[in-house]
Amino acid sequence: MIYRKDTDGLRALAVLPIVLIHTQLWQLPAGFAGVDIFFVISGFLITGILLREGEAGGIDLPGFYRRRIVRILPALLVMLVLVMIAAQLWLFAPDIRRVGLSAAAAAALVANFGVWLRTGYFEHGAR
Repeated sequence: MIYRKDTDGLRALAVLPIVLIHTQLWQLPAGFAGVDIFFVISGFLITGILLREGEAGGIDLPGFYRRRIVRILPALLVMLVLVMIAAQLWLFAPDIRRVGLSAAAAAALVANFGVWLRTGYFEHGAR
């Protein structure tokens, strides 16, 4: 696969409002647009990978998912451990429980469903 600096730059720009909202440095709802833009770019890249595989003789779906897991899962697990340590150090018990539930949902790769069931897309609680 060819590395594309332009796509990485667009992803960085899409992530910026998300980070600013989570750090409470920016209160505009542009973080939601950043998430959407990030997903569109990711979909573009994934579609390109699958099209190239299809043209080369067939899509190896188990291999595709294996590569995604090997690339994403280690970073996810490290982040979840760090978040749980920070929660233990700085939060009170009810908040620690909520963070733990969110971490469990993230580890099970169903975090978006949990947010979807609890809040509306543009509601403050979805952040």
